Amino acid sequence: MLAGWVGKSAKLAEPVAAFTGCHAMGGARVYADDTSMPMLSPTVSDYRLIKA
Repeated sequence: MLAGWVGKSAKLAEPVAAFTGCHAMGGARVYADDTSMPMLSPTVSDYRLIKA
């Protein structure tokens, strides 16, 4: 039941995602944010500043 609901929601959101993608890629430049953020490192059990 939940899977069907999620599938229908994804189908309804598809045109919005397509429009957003076209709008984002339609300009002369695409800007990206490379802000560092604290993330849990997979090798240690504390937070470190990682470039995501």
